[in-house]
Amino acid sequence: VASLLLVHQRGTAGVFGAFIPVMWPARARSDEISFFGDRRCFLFSMEPNPLTIYRATDRDSHFIHVSATHGICFGGHVGEGSFGLQLQPDLLSGRSLPSLTFGDTSSLTATRDFSIQSVQLWDVAPDVLVHKATRSRSLPWKTADRSVLQPGPDKLMLEFVGMEREIAMLRRSSS
Repeated sequence: VASLLLVHQRGTAGVFGAFIPVMWPARARSDEISFFGDRRCFLFSMEPNPLTIYRATDRDSHFIHVSATHGICFGGHVGEGSFGLQLQPDLLSGRSLPSLTFGDTSSLTATRDFSIQSVQLWDVAPDVLVHKATRSRSLPWKTADRSVLQPGPDKLMLEFVGMEREIAMLRRSSS
């Protein structure tokens, strides 16, 4: 099971995110400094500039941290608050700083601190990608004719562990 987190930055054409090739934990960790994931995780920016990938540096193993206190974080250290990418628990704002885990991510976002227009978490299981590629030539998050929150074949998952139900939404495939 793998997932793709896409963040649309408010006020810019910025689209960036993370690839998470591991299962998300079922619940927020009680240990506020726990990380999960492995070196296959990476951060990326894809608009307005060409696709740029920030791979793990192998300098530490702080890939992904999720908590009600810190939000959703990639790379970095909890005590220092310097994450490669951090989405605040309310999913309204975030920050991107250089980290040992992913290196210099200064061009990941247009500004160090940013406001979030939308967050999408996609299940990118191989069979879903193959099926989608044969049905459509457009990227699923660029489809303008219907919302990804509408019932349908896409598995848009926005339920983040330890966050309030009003903030996180879950929609499972209707098929």
